Amino acid sequence: MLGKEKIDELLKPYLDSSEADEIEATFSNTSTGMTRYANTITHQTMHENSANVTFRIIKGGRIGVAGTTDMSKEGLDNAFKTALSIADRKKPTKNFPGFPGPQEYKTIDTYVPATVEAGQAGRIAGIKKVFDLAKKHDLNVAGRFKSGESELMIANSKGVRAYQPFTFFDMSNIVMHPTFSSYSAAVGRDITKVDFDKLAQTAVEKTLMGINPKEIDIGKYDVVLEPSAFGEVMEWLGYIGFTSKSIEEGTGFMYEKFGEKILGDNITIYDDALDTRGMCSPFDFEGFPKQPVTFIDSGVAKDVVYDTYSGKRMGKESTGHSLGARGMAQGAMPMNVFMNPGEKPLEEIVKSVERGVLVTRFHYVNGFLHTPTAQMTGMTRDGLFLIENGEIKHGLKNMRWTDSMVRILNNVAEISSDVAMIPAWWDEAGSYILPGILINDFEFTGKSDH
Repeated sequence: MLGKEKIDELLKPYLDSSEADEIEATFSNTSTGMTRYANTITHQTMHENSANVTFRIIKGGRIGVAGTTDMSKEGLDNAFKTALSIADRKKPTKNFPGFPGPQEYKTIDTYVPATVEAGQAGRIAGIKKVFDLAKKHDLNVAGRFKSGESELMIANSKGVRAYQPFTFFDMSNIVMHPTFSSYSAAVGRDITKVDFDKLAQTAVEKTLMGINPKEIDIGKYDVVLEPSAFGEVMEWLGYIGFTSKSIEEGTGFMYEKFGEKILGDNITIYDDALDTRGMCSPFDFEGFPKQPVTFIDSGVAKDVVYDTYSGKRMGKESTGHSLGARGMAQGAMPMNVFMNPGEKPLEEIVKSVERGVLVTRFHYVNGFLHTPTAQMTGMTRDGLFLIENGEIKHGLKNMRWTDSMVRILNNVAEISSDVAMIPAWWDEAGSYILPGILINDFEFTGKSDH
């Protein structure tokens, strides 16, 4: 970790250059420890330190972007010159508003020294809890556990100096019997708050309940999605429907529907990167302050996220959701998504189901089938169960599903009061805080052997 002053000293000669109209530098530095395991044996432990700088240059409206992982003067000089050269060869970018000026940011504590201090020994101690319980039942464990620290600084020639240090951890376990598997996970900033005994118990008990799974017919069922399964869907909803790009291109399910009720009355979804329950961050990759954005309010379509570029084109202010120089083509992106919880614990919701299915997790989700209705497809994984008369009866063989999330989120019968944190694509500063949900008439369209 270099700290704000040393990073500023490193970048200042380039930000002060007179060779461009505006200059931006994005600096990130990450130290990550990773332990991987399979067959109830740790088989790889690694540690990686990586730093990179990306320059974004504006010359006469033309934008050049280049980066490097070489932090020497020669490496930085080459990256800067490359960005200048690219800008010289490009056409002007229409409607680009330039970089923001100096900003004020909310003070958020995102660094927990105990997470770094735990290191490899802390990861191994947590993994051992899962191993020990699984071995008692002749089950195998696979997974990975990473933890570390990082720092991010966004600086530009107009005076932005946005700096934030982070700590993070992310553990996922798959506990396996030859006929069935289940899953548990934890993510956050403070590794000392993880209940490793509970993580072990959750995955082991569900695996034991699911041994020798049975088949069910394809068709519509009342389905309980645990937060980990719902998170797979929500990540896609954010990508195809909660972005300025989805509105500008007319592809999103909220296109031309702002102010209209499009989902159930019990559905409120929003993004708030300042909420400390999640993996919060005070600014985006342009150094613009993060703003809360409500996407769906009691079923009514409200808004999407913007960066400065899409905001300029669409007559909106940035909401602080830029992906920065390397993500300009993708536009703004939600990274800290919440959904309002309900009043009943998930366990109680399961007990209310006469006949249905409990889904632990999805994979291979494809959200591009028909984005105007948010139609998606995917498969279940690591814990599919039949519910009868409020009890989990036995495990089920995996199924494929295909359905519209607009239809699904109009058929949510119950929302759990308990929520879980699910990692976003950049889990050092992004997450989903989600409840479990009970859906009426969720459609399984096929069977899966995967």
